[in-house]
Amino acid sequence: MGIFDKLPLLSIAIFLCHGFVKTIPKELEESAKIDGAGEIKTFIKIIFPLLLPILVTIAILNILWLWNDFLLPLLMLTDVRNYTLILSVNMLFGEYNNDWPKILASLIMTTVPIVIFYAFFQKYILAGIAEGAVKG
Repeated sequence: MGIFDKLPLLSIAIFLCHGFVKTIPKELEESAKIDGAGEIKTFIKIIFPLLLPILVTIAILNILWLWNDFLLPLLMLTDVRNYTLILSVNMLFGEYNNDWPKILASLIMTTVPIVIFYAFFQKYILAGIAEGAVKG
């Protein structure tokens, strides 16, 4: 697995970070320079704490994307014991019969963790996307 299979994740991250960084006033960097801080100290003490909301948003979006990934694990994993939850649910569908109670129960089990995760981090996702998508 190389970087090319994760390009959608990378492009969204670059787009959101670029939009977010453009909203940071240059006066903060200039005032830090006047106070005697170097570039590294300015980044660590001033810029990086301002970037935390967008970095958290990107991390959450990547986790959501990877949790729901179906095609890449289906193509890459050969051993059934290594299948993800989503692939395991897919194995319950048969050619001649489908055990719908098991299928629906497993689908609920695979969606509950991500719904809980999204419920806890919803405000960060919405705020980060709204701030990172602003064009300047």
